Amino acid sequence: MDSPQPRPLPPLDQLLDAYESAITLLEGIAADEATNEVSHQLVMDALLARDAVEKVRQDSEKSASVPLPTGVYARLIKLDQRLKSKTNLISGHGDLENSRQSINPNAQAWWWFLTPAPKATKQHEQDRFDWAWNGLTVVFLVMTTSFATSTAKAFSIQGFDVVGLFSSFIQGAGLAFVAGGAFTDKGQRAVQSALRSVNIPCHHHSEATCLLSASLLTMSFLGYSNLYRLGNLYYSWGQGERDRGDNISAFQTFQKVLDFAPNKKEAYSALGQVAEKMGRLEDASTYYEQGLALSDPASALGMARLVLINTLKESGWAAPMDNQKVREVEFYLELASQFNLALTLAVTR
Repeated sequence: MDSPQPRPLPPLDQLLDAYESAITLLEGIAADEATNEVSHQLVMDALLARDAVEKVRQDSEKSASVPLPTGVYARLIKLDQRLKSKTNLISGHGDLENSRQSINPNAQAWWWFLTPAPKATKQHEQDRFDWAWNGLTVVFLVMTTSFATSTAKAFSIQGFDVVGLFSSFIQGAGLAFVAGGAFTDKGQRAVQSALRSVNIPCHHHSEATCLLSASLLTMSFLGYSNLYRLGNLYYSWGQGERDRGDNISAFQTFQKVLDFAPNKKEAYSALGQVAEKMGRLEDASTYYEQGLALSDPASALGMARLVLINTLKESGWAAPMDNQKVREVEFYLELASQFNLALTLAVTR
């Protein structure tokens, strides 16, 4: 018994007519009005018709000694464009994923892999000004970095303590969070997630980020501008340590005062006094001289005391003092009196 012969395929022109008819039927229905059963059948008819056209076209190109007419390609291109225009209907009602599993089309059969283009997100009216908010955010972050660096530097000169670590950590963490949200994709997603968690709409995210950077700048500026208050705090701590007789801790604490308030004259006389108690008279003289430059009466008295002590040590604590040394002591005592008088007048004005 003879085996059945394969049925010959229709000519290419006839297949193109069938392909066009299937597309025309697709164009006759709206995607939102189509029923699943009808639309699925029409989609499959169109895709299978395209399969038949492709098979005959490839066979014709392989067997024919002359290329296909240009008109055939032009017609096929137009029909394909019409098919692509119905991508939403095809992807929505064609169940292409399951269809591909059954038919197993060639990867070059693009019509079995049609997917709708992602819808462009409609820009909110207020998003037009995001460039301005983002620019301000960058400016605020640069200024914040400057203030935070200066503050951290003041803490780090003598070594970080609990106050310094806490202040630097808070500013650094805030700066890293906001800067990451402004300059990195991962950080931006984290910031947006945090903003969404507090019900801030997406079109206000740029404004909210700018507000966060402004708040961080304010905190950093306040920290920087109030460094002298920290100097006063360390000065009080140093006084307590000195009163308890812990001269080493007091000396280190008074040194920290100068990191935050370099013009606090009381810190120089305090350092000189502690150094004097520790027997470091040269260091004491250096600190007293720095206090004199700031018109500190306690530093003037300290210098008078050092001159007196050094002179007595040199004379063996018995011989009379040299007149020049006496005049030097009197000079510092008079200087202390003048500093006190000037301070009194400044307070009473």
